Amino acid sequence: DPTSQSFHGPGPRSEPETQAVWNYARTHQVTFLMTLHNVAALVLRPPGLHDGGKAPDEARMKEIGDAMGAATGYTSQYSFELYDTAGTTEDDTYSATGGYGYTIEIGPKDGMFHEPYQQGFIDQWEHGDAAPGSGGLREALLIAGEAAANPADHAIVSGRAPAGATIRLSKAFDTKTSPWCAMGVDPVVTVTEVPGALACPGGVQDPQTLHDTLDSSTVVPSSGAFTWHVNQSTRPFVGGGAVIEKLDDTPSREETATGGGPDPSTNAPTSGSQDVPFQIRPEDEASAVKIDVSWGTPEDYDIEVFRKNADGSLTSVGSSGNNPGTPEKVILTGDKAAPGDYVLRVSNFAAVAGTWTAKIGYYRTTRTVTTGTTEAYTMTCEVGGQVVRSSQLTIARGQSLTVDPCGLGAKAKPKPEPRPKKQASCTAKAKHKHGKARTRALRQCKAKARARHKKRTQG
Repeated sequence: DPTSQSFHGPGPRSEPETQAVWNYARTHQVTFLMTLHNVAALVLRPPGLHDGGKAPDEARMKEIGDAMGAATGYTSQYSFELYDTAGTTEDDTYSATGGYGYTIEIGPKDGMFHEPYQQGFIDQWEHGDAAPGSGGLREALLIAGEAAANPADHAIVSGRAPAGATIRLSKAFDTKTSPWCAMGVDPVVTVTEVPGALACPGGVQDPQTLHDTLDSSTVVPSSGAFTWHVNQSTRPFVGGGAVIEKLDDTPSREETATGGGPDPSTNAPTSGSQDVPFQIRPEDEASAVKIDVSWGTPEDYDIEVFRKNADGSLTSVGSSGNNPGTPEKVILTGDKAAPGDYVLRVSNFAAVAGTWTAKIGYYRTTRTVTTGTTEAYTMTCEVGGQVVRSSQLTIARGQSLTVDPCGLGAKAKPKPEPRPKKQASCTAKAKHKHGKARTRALRQCKAKARARHKKRTQG
């Protein structure tokens, strides 16, 4: 909807702000990209779409995200666990370049977009939602910086080339969008889901194909030796290793709960939040738990799921905060779906009379690991603006390679053996002396000369 404040633009990368970030990430070796939003107290990592598959670098990206979450007191989770999003900055950069991508939704938890300066900035910078002394957002950004500089998290190319030469790494590929609508309806205006024909006039269009390029360069210093920190040559999802977990069509067990609507004692809208306890049992053998909350009125509820600890405290393991009228969904997987006690919290964000229904389903999943292919950079050596050599470079994350981009090794000639210095003549040495020493040395030279001459004539 072009009249909406959240209008994306008429097409992919149509807006100057998007173009600026996109162009920078494709013309520089950005090994870590972070966007900062407010307000939700979350550390989000790819993927943005649940069905897109977990990132091939999920283990390391989770480790970094969890560290930033510990420093801030924010919840570390997949981006899709907030809600499904396509084409986010961190997804795009990671998928195209291999550089790690994250979004931090700055706290405080349950805060407002326009917070007092102390709560919304100073407190978050110093400790976030964690206890004072934890490091806060400042520490989280330092963790990101350390990961960006860590050679184990990218690659290194080094070698020798003529001073002033430009070494360039480039590649071209196609990127596909998600299915899209030429025109939509702003859900904030409609405050409810609308039928497909109205939500997307003209129908959902097939994905677009965007012709993409990476093109970055470095200049060889006067020493002739260069070291360049770069991203891997193979795009992560192209190289394989993504984990796709597909839920069974039906759950092994399902629970239902309802809430919301007017308070029967006062007939006033139910405010605040309502908790629904549930339990994941070992016999469920559930590798995923899906929580759906829906309602039939043009109102807005948000949800959060907690694990209940032994001491009774709650640890957030997932949340969903869609636009008004849009149902909420959380899918727990991995260690977040471990057997134990949990709590579903349904918060009244903007509801008056509608009641909500929650369905908690326990699912088995089918796990598939994708296979892929290897991609290479085109590496060129440019001297005086002219390409003097071009070659293919394949390099992996954590790898360090020594290269010869300009072909110096092939052109170099072996150095000649140094010629032995001529011995100075006996007479020349004698003339450097003085007095009787000089006279004596000259006599000895004459005697040696006569001896050599006699030896040659006799031989």
